[in-house]
Amino acid sequence: MDIRAPTAGLLPALAFEGATKRNRPRLVPGDAVYARVEETSRDVEPELSCLASPAAAGAALGPLPAGYVLETNTAHARRLMALPPAPELVALGTSLAFEVAVGANGRVLVHSQAPRVTAAVAHALRVCADLPASERAVAVAAIVAAADRSAGV
Repeated sequence: MDIRAPTAGLLPALAFEGATKRNRPRLVPGDAVYARVEETSRDVEPELSCLASPAAAGAALGPLPAGYVLETNTAHARRLMALPPAPELVALGTSLAFEVAVGANGRVLVHSQAPRVTAAVAHALRVCADLPASERAVAVAAIVAAADRSAGV
């Protein structure tokens, strides 16, 4: 698995909840997976896991739905994962229906039923990565308005 590290991560087939030799997820190259790093050292590939743990409470580990994956810097990813939710996610969520999965490695998966919504959310998150907090709400409002105009709403 590409985890944006110097070496690829190793995700064993049995590292999923309820996985057995007969019943395990069938992943293909390009699939997005929400996993955590279980073990790493300088001499060995990082080992990943999708098994629940107290540290990952509330996280839905495993294969993610199809969507658009964008890459951002890790500081922006941490801001998107923080509680309370990032203001740009709140502003987007008030007018658009979408789901995001944010990884600590800076990858963000955006999923929605409408491709225009997916594109608008991904664009807004990409733009907000480099904006100061005071300008994010204005940028999100402009992007949502443009998405609404393109949809004829």
